[in-house]
Amino acid sequence: MNKLFSWLFPRKFFFHSPINGLIKVIDEPNQPAIYAGGYPQSGRRYQATWENALNQTKLPKVDSIVLLGLAGGTALSILKKLYPSAGITIIEIDPVMIQVFKEHTHPVPTNITIIPADAIAWVHKHQSRRYQLILVDLYIGSKNPSTARETPFLRDLKSMGEKTHAIIFNAHFFPDKLPEYDLFIARCQKIFGKVLVLHENLRGRVLKLGAN
Repeated sequence: MNKLFSWLFPRKFFFHSPINGLIKVIDEPNQPAIYAGGYPQSGRRYQATWENALNQTKLPKVDSIVLLGLAGGTALSILKKLYPSAGITIIEIDPVMIQVFKEHTHPVPTNITIIPADAIAWVHKHQSRRYQLILVDLYIGSKNPSTARETPFLRDLKSMGEKTHAIIFNAHFFPDKLPEYDLFIARCQKIFGKVLVLHENLRGRVLKLGAN
């Protein structure tokens, strides 16, 4: 009865972030639904997106992963299933999102490290570090930050991914702004050579950057 009640009338929590604005958490039984700035950050659609994209790039053995952007934790949940023993470093700029994640999801395992930092600046500073899998999931509302789609960051990302098995980039996509998307893809092709679309949805494209 309690489970049915919580399903029909889930608890809601609200947080204010100077970066993402209003953050709403709906405490659903299976997985909390998280909204930031009015846009969903987790849920079934995101579960399907990351399962499809990451299963296409599943690697036989991964010891180290860096996840740029925590969002609602959906990508992290898939990574944990696929690579349970891998060390995962998460870079998240919004301390409120980190608080929400820690308070409303499962306990953070010891093999996961969350660093509160600007991912763009962090990659630039630590581009000599090597990870076997790099996943970029940087969003403010419904869009990637503009700096995440510009040449300096993409070059830093390539440098960090020099010996990486896969670089995965979750890019926003709007059908009425195709020139912007096409310009971003051309920029990625110039820097990484090859760009493969792993998954498409109405407002996003999950890309694999580079030939690895």
